[in-house]
Amino acid sequence: MKIPGSFFEVELMLKDELIEFLIKKQNVIEYRAHIMDFSEIEIDLPEILEENQIFVPKNRLERILQELEAQYMELLQEQREIQNQHLQKQKAFTQGYQALKTQREDVKILLTGGSGKSSIYQIIFEGKLANEIQTTIPTRRIEKHNLDYSFLSKQNRGQKLKIWESGAEFPNDDFFKNGTILLFIVDAFNVEYYEQARLNLHKAIEKINKFGTKTPHRVKKHQNVFCFIHKMDRFQKISEKFNSLVKYFRTNPKDGKMVNNITFFPTSIFDSSLYRAWTQIVENLMPKSSKLDQISNQLKEELGLYTVLIIEKRTGLPICASKTLLDDATLVGTTNRIIITIEKVLSDYKLTNLRELRIDTATGFVKVHIFNQYYILLLICPPNVNMETPAAKKKLKDFLEDMKNYI
Repeated sequence: MKIPGSFFEVELMLKDELIEFLIKKQNVIEYRAHIMDFSEIEIDLPEILEENQIFVPKNRLERILQELEAQYMELLQEQREIQNQHLQKQKAFTQGYQALKTQREDVKILLTGGSGKSSIYQIIFEGKLANEIQTTIPTRRIEKHNLDYSFLSKQNRGQKLKIWESGAEFPNDDFFKNGTILLFIVDAFNVEYYEQARLNLHKAIEKINKFGTKTPHRVKKHQNVFCFIHKMDRFQKISEKFNSLVKYFRTNPKDGKMVNNITFFPTSIFDSSLYRAWTQIVENLMPKSSKLDQISNQLKEELGLYTVLIIEKRTGLPICASKTLLDDATLVGTTNRIIITIEKVLSDYKLTNLRELRIDTATGFVKVHIFNQYYILLLICPPNVNMETPAAKKKLKDFLEDMKNYI
């Protein structure tokens, strides 16, 4: 809405569940504020017009305020509807927590298929880098890994994440008993193995459907069969090759029908694709809390940041993230590799207890904060943000205390 006799215009909008009041001059934002009550606009607008020596007759100013108030009431109703939707999601999430409290079942992930299984496990769970696993010895028998599963919530202390990794031979029925998720690895570079790999994939699906189980907190619509088309970095036209392989491996060789309940990912140990895939698998076990996302988004808005993200180091799981155009999983993969590399360097120099790290970029800076043994806070900041002010430090401290109460 334009201000008569000036280059200024006013605008109300709903952004990230907050009502914003903007004053622009020739499309450049001169003033921005989050509005909790319309009386703030009634006070701020006349003062700003006066500061800029803009005279608007009283009757015109009243009409502008009336139109703004009508817009504000519409946005307020929309805001309440969104908040109510989030409240319903949070109730569902809480019910999931209650299920975990009463049924502390261990979660069993079946890792089988072609070569690359051990490398994938070592990168995600043992913090190794790609150059450190080039001489990995192939798995001959069933390897059983038990991990503390308590990163999901305080209520399920002692619950275990079991990862059973098979060797080159197709595993027997005992391997599939009580399996929660099937993760099948296809070596995309081993063309001669394609036919056998496809047979084994669909045979494994039959086995987990027969002998597997579902955890009570996993959403029903979420799938439990995943396939990594691995070593995709060796191809030039990755997207075309991946789509072709998905079509091939989705087809059941017994009857030629397409099986839709398989989620495929192109992966490589040399980029973030592995973390992106693993993140989506873990979120099937426990989706991120909408409440924690809201708290993250609030910190982002209050400090004027690009992104707020918390990562669980052992699993590559984004515990929560502010609303952003960036890919959570890519940030997780990149951050994990940075932290792992730095921790290795620091140990060589006999330096310990890394708590904070700042990385300057062309468009701002990245601040990494390790706030306990397993959790990493990642802040992506514009260049003009000062995180060292007392106010910023207090907001960050309060945010971390809130996080500790939830995770």
